[in-house]
Amino acid sequence: MPTITTLDPERREGRIRLAVDGREIGTLPASFVLQRGLRTGQPLDEAELEALLRDGAGALAMEAALHCLAYRPRSRMELERHLRRKSHPPDAIQYAISRCQKLGYLDDEAFARAFVRDRIRLRPRGRFRLRSELRERGIAPDVADASIEAAFEETGVSEQELLRGIAEARAFRLRQAEPASARRRLSSWLLRRGFSRSDVRRVVEDLLPESDPD
Repeated sequence: MPTITTLDPERREGRIRLAVDGREIGTLPASFVLQRGLRTGQPLDEAELEALLRDGAGALAMEAALHCLAYRPRSRMELERHLRRKSHPPDAIQYAISRCQKLGYLDDEAFARAFVRDRIRLRPRGRFRLRSELRERGIAPDVADASIEAAFEETGVSEQELLRGIAEARAFRLRQAEPASARRRLSSWLLRRGFSRSDVRRVVEDLLPESDPD
């Protein structure tokens, strides 16, 4: 019967190297080792060893997921990509994601609303760009649209007011440029930020008219 022969701390704090019958077979979180009451000399049948390795991989993925989420909120897709880049096994990744969702640490709807609120306040974007950025993060279209509407309502600003505010600031920076060039540059800059072409045209015409009124 397989026997645990080594449980040695790694240089990385909180990790334990596991060896069975003298062969190193993986790394486990120290908390997982304590929780399971693992010890050197402990016999394990094949099913127990398989379950130990599977559950240990899940515990490592969960530990990595929590560390990632502590840095900043993530969408489900972002977290899955992060764990894949860290080379966690697919089953372990799905375990960690499911566990984080059950604990309320991973919620695409809450993430999307917070993401849009932050964009409105700190890096203003129009609806087109906001939808695109949310899609890139794996947010479903209906969730993205609902989150955008909710965020605009919560912040008490309309998309047109947001557009006007950043357009005025940008136009001031372009005041020394040749008029036609300034209009072109301002339009391109606003369109890249996801505002509609018709709204951009109106605000540019208002701020940088082609000719001064008589």
